[in-house]
Amino acid sequence: MIGEVAAGEPIYAPEELGVYVDSPVDADAAMTVKGDSMSPGYQDGDIVYIKCRPDVQEGMIAVVFLDDEAVIKRVYKRQTGLTLASDNPAYPPIMAEFEDYTNMRIFGMPVGYTRIYKNRIEGKIKKGMV
Repeated sequence: MIGEVAAGEPIYAPEELGVYVDSPVDADAAMTVKGDSMSPGYQDGDIVYIKCRPDVQEGMIAVVFLDDEAVIKRVYKRQTGLTLASDNPAYPPIMAEFEDYTNMRIFGMPVGYTRIYKNRIEGKIKKGMV
């Protein structure tokens, strides 16, 4: 687990090793999703498992580092940067220009996630995995 990834505005996410999590899929890293811009696919609190790769196909979901901040978005390449689009229509796309960042790169693509369900009535936690 290397930190948090924003499903919304980018958040600080230094690439430091954190807690080891046992991944149910072949993955290189895991991050906790913060926010709801990728809902319904990825929701706040999900643990997303990432296969590191420096590129993804147009329109694929990826974790992207914008200097020390990370986002999980759909990636569209432009000559001057990347358009990072949310699945939730309430969020406008992020127009990330190469000239605005010292280090903009695709970290990898999600290959699975774990979602924790909490029953509000009984206060019980249920664990689901996809």
